[in-house]
Amino acid sequence: MLLEDVLKEFIYDCKMRGLSPRTIKGYRNSNLSLFKFLKYGFSIT
Repeated sequence: MLLEDVLKEFIYDCKMRGLSPRTIKGYRNSNLSLFKFLKYGFSIT
């Protein structure tokens, strides 16, 4: 499973739990930063 797929599932779960759009945006941005670090620092996709 790719990291992008994991993020989509996580965001879907956040929406189903009723988290605010601002919270979801924060989670999304944090995870994208982590994924970028993993991709370029360790070649993990």
